[in-house]
Amino acid sequence: MKFLLFAALLGLAMNSFAQTNNFNPNGNVGIGIYNPQSLLHIANGDVLLQNTTTGYPSLWAKNVNGSQTLRLDYNSLRIEGGDGYIRTTGTFILNDIGGNVAIGTNNAQGYKLAVNGIAIFEGVKVKLITNWPDYVFQRDYQLMPIAELERFLQQNKHLPGIPSAAEVEKEGLDLGSNQAALLKKIEELTLYIIEQNKEIQQIKAKLLEQERKAQGPVQSKK
Repeated sequence: MKFLLFAALLGLAMNSFAQTNNFNPNGNVGIGIYNPQSLLHIANGDVLLQNTTTGYPSLWAKNVNGSQTLRLDYNSLRIEGGDGYIRTTGTFILNDIGGNVAIGTNNAQGYKLAVNGIAIFEGVKVKLITNWPDYVFQRDYQLMPIAELERFLQQNKHLPGIPSAAEVEKEGLDLGSNQAALLKKIEELTLYIIEQNKEIQQIKAKLLEQERKAQGPVQSKK
């Protein structure tokens, strides 16, 4: 008799695990807390969702009519049917453990930030490790002679120290290095202009001297 009663109780318990558990719709459920503050309140512990066979579980959040959803999988966060927002009143820290960030692509190609598309910024600050090219204005800087520069341009079809069109097409353009290279060329151009101006002034002085000699001595008025 006791065995039959135990078997009946065991069967009832097993059957209850196969059914849906219903809770009071007007109350809250607390796990690890006696006074839950929301429909489901879990305190002093973690929540683990894990399939024991195949696939992976998901956590869904939907609006009233189900047109907008937020889905959290084991390795992704998907927002469908509308815009998504990540907001904080503090600092938003993304991937501070050494990974990369890819936007519009699933391959960052080893870059810390990879964007497949057009990006717009109100401001960009690039901090270079290398020296800014003010060394061009040092007295010992060797400026390439104009004739040598002309030969380089005729042969290579681009300025020295500036990547060619083929290199940019293949490797892309490093914004910081390119800005430094362009500034270097502007500074070198400034030195070329200064030298050219000195030569022009010397030529003008010689022409004035020749003109005075051609006019002869100035006759004094009596």
